[in-house]
Amino acid sequence: MDRVYNFAAVVTSDDRACGGRSETSYSCQVVRMVQVLNKLIGAKYVAIARTWVPTMVGWGSVGGVALVYFTDWRLILDWVPYINGKFKDD
Repeated sequence: MDRVYNFAAVVTSDDRACGGRSETSYSCQVVRMVQVLNKLIGAKYVAIARTWVPTMVGWGSVGGVALVYFTDWRLILDWVPYINGKFKDD
C-alpha cells in the first residue's frame, strides 16, 4: 500500500507542540522533527532506531580508525594540526 503524507498537515497539526517556546528554537524544531518521523515511520521504529544509535556511533568510529590505519594514514593525518607540524622535515 502506498501512503500519501501531507507534510504541511503533520507539521502544523499541533500548535501546542512547542509549549509556548519560539517556533524557531532548537527544541521546537526537534519536537517537530520527531513528530514527522513518528508519522512517517512510526513511534515503534523510531524507538528501535534510538537504541541503535550508540552502537552505530561506536562501529563507525572503529571503522574510521581502521580506515586511517589501513590506508595512507599520512594523507589523512596531515589535516590534524598537531601532527601536521610534527613531521615537517620528511
